Amino acid sequence: MSTELKSCPFCGGEAFINTPIKYLVDGELVPAAYYVNCKKCKASNGSCYGEGAEEAIEAWNRRIEQ
Repeated sequence: MSTELKSCPFCGGEAFINTPIKYLVDGELVPAAYYVNCKKCKASNGSCYGEGAEEAIEAWNRRIEQ
């Protein structure tokens, strides 16, 4: 699985991984959800709960062949 983010499918902008939700586990903040955003148009793939960053990246990078 590639951990490199593809550019935004809508505007071609740069994407980044985000961890907006974290839980406190044994006194440490642990990521609970990940999603990918475009820096330019703010498009998002939606949160991937209970999954790692790799799953969010895979969901973002998935493209439908036309």
